[in-house]
Amino acid sequence: MLLIALRTLVLLVPVAVFARYGYRDTKLHFTAGYRPISRVEHGLHNLTGLCELAMFGFGFADSAYFLLAALCVVALGAIDEYHFHRDVPALEADYHAKGHLALFAFAAIAAAWRI
Repeated sequence: MLLIALRTLVLLVPVAVFARYGYRDTKLHFTAGYRPISRVEHGLHNLTGLCELAMFGFGFADSAYFLLAALCVVALGAIDEYHFHRDVPALEADYHAKGHLALFAFAAIAAAWRI
C-alpha cells in the first residue's frame, strides 16, 4: 500500500509539470495574433491529448496498455512536431521542450517501476 502511494506521488510530479506547460502552450494557440493553428492541427492535438490521458491512466494503473498508449503518443507527436511545428516561435518551442521532457520522465518512471 505504501509503495503504491509512493509510486503515485513520484508519477504526479511529471504529470504536474506537463500540465503546466501544456496549459501555457494551449493558451498561446488561442491568443489573438499568434501563429494560426489549422483545424487539422487542432484535431491532431486533441487526439494526442486523449492518448496522453490514456498513457497517464495506464501508467498509474501499471497496465500492459501503457506501452500501446505511449507508442500512440510518440507516433502522433512525431507527426505534429515534424509537420506542423517547424519554425515555431521561441516561447512555443520552449513550452514544447519542457512538456516533452515531462512526458519522457513520466514514461521512464512508469516503465522503470514495472521492472
